[in-house]
Amino acid sequence: MGKDELNNKRFWMGDTVPGLVIDNVEDTPYVTGMLSFEELKGVSLLVPFINNTPQFSSVKGWVRGGRPPSNLQLITDSGRFTLYGCRTSGSSLNFGGHGFSNVKITPQEMVYKDRDGDFDDALEVTELRSRIDGLTEWTDMGATSYSFVGDEKNRVQKISVEVESPAPLVWQHGDVTFELSTDWAVDEEKPGFRVREWVCLTTKFETSRPCSEHFAEQRKVAALLTLMYGQAAVFRRHHIKDERFNSKVMTGKVVDVPFFEMLSEETMSDFWRPLPGEMKNPLARASDVGGDGLRLWTEAFDRWERVIHPSAGTLRRPESYVEDHIVNASVSLEAAGHIIGEVADERDSWSRGKRPKPTTATYVFRALATVDLDWSDLAASPLDLARAIANNYNDVKHPERGPMPPTEHTYVAGKVALLVVRLLALRLMEPDMKLVRAYGEDWKFNQFKRQIVDMNIYADSNGRFGPRPEGLGSEIQD
Repeated sequence: MGKDELNNKRFWMGDTVPGLVIDNVEDTPYVTGMLSFEELKGVSLLVPFINNTPQFSSVKGWVRGGRPPSNLQLITDSGRFTLYGCRTSGSSLNFGGHGFSNVKITPQEMVYKDRDGDFDDALEVTELRSRIDGLTEWTDMGATSYSFVGDEKNRVQKISVEVESPAPLVWQHGDVTFELSTDWAVDEEKPGFRVREWVCLTTKFETSRPCSEHFAEQRKVAALLTLMYGQAAVFRRHHIKDERFNSKVMTGKVVDVPFFEMLSEETMSDFWRPLPGEMKNPLARASDVGGDGLRLWTEAFDRWERVIHPSAGTLRRPESYVEDHIVNASVSLEAAGHIIGEVADERDSWSRGKRPKPTTATYVFRALATVDLDWSDLAASPLDLARAIANNYNDVKHPERGPMPPTEHTYVAGKVALLVVRLLALRLMEPDMKLVRAYGEDWKFNQFKRQIVDMNIYADSNGRFGPRPEGLGSEIQD
């Protein structure tokens, strides 16, 4: 069992465990509670009680006042669970018969451990470590190495396996330190064993902070992964570390401050989503951008969040429509255009009249000009492609413009727009744009364009998507 698994109480989605509830109110009798972890609903604690019975007066007060103690603890046969930020999320108060009643409590966070210090303090930690989809593949930071010994005919006679975590990838922004590191565990099987390894993201502060502050920083990396892969990268598990959560011997002496598992309402909706399997073909990997590139990403994030969030958000949604893609990606491109500023040859896209000004097509064109790829197989010119994307976006957004545009046109508009946003994200990590140019010469970009060519869709000189002109060839290399 690896160090990541040492504190796992085996309580996970679909589980229910009974226990005794501690509210830290002096002389309050123990009450029972049923802790559940349900898909979509998250973690909840159901506390049954008898109405109009003095033994349960404190619990009845949770219903009457609409608020239980902020922190509660549940003692179970598998350990202690501490619930933070508790609120009442349902109740049944019966006066007739035996007066059997119950109250349902939902916490903001739950830690698989009790804690030193004031029981009523809010949850704050110095380190929060998370698993995120695609992080292991993106970093390629393997902990396992193999060596083989063969006989004279090169038949394998012996395999040696060494498991050792490599040095982490670390960068800092402001008062938070980010760390990408490998963790691992051994699954004992009969016969044999299996080593599992993964990469985690850890945020560290000098002083204890609310989990929400850690998540605000970690979401920057989750959004980056989503944009690099072009598909959702969601949170899967969390562990926290703080001196108040520790391991002691029977004398009370602290012998270790390890990580303990934590569940948060902020990321609960991620956990029920199906695992994506191995995520492949990102625009770039961690080794391509390094710690300096990741530092540039976190430094630029706040300024570029209006570019990042709409597109990363639509890619994260499991069942978004093509119309969602074009609307959100265009919002991103408009924001990017404002940041980029005027570029060469854009004025033909400005509005007409006494006071010409940039249009949606202008902002899209600025983004296209910035990534500077060859779109000639898909459009008469980059400016015509920008106009076609902008026209499709406005046709979707404004009902007074008539029927919705053809779905396949919207699909292409959104697909191109999202790719441009993703390339802008890559550019933030390497301003010299070597990786962006390399993508433009790579098979992945050719494959991207080939799909659209095969769909017979082209942005013409009128700034509209339609069929490819007859006799138009293609320079795409298969």
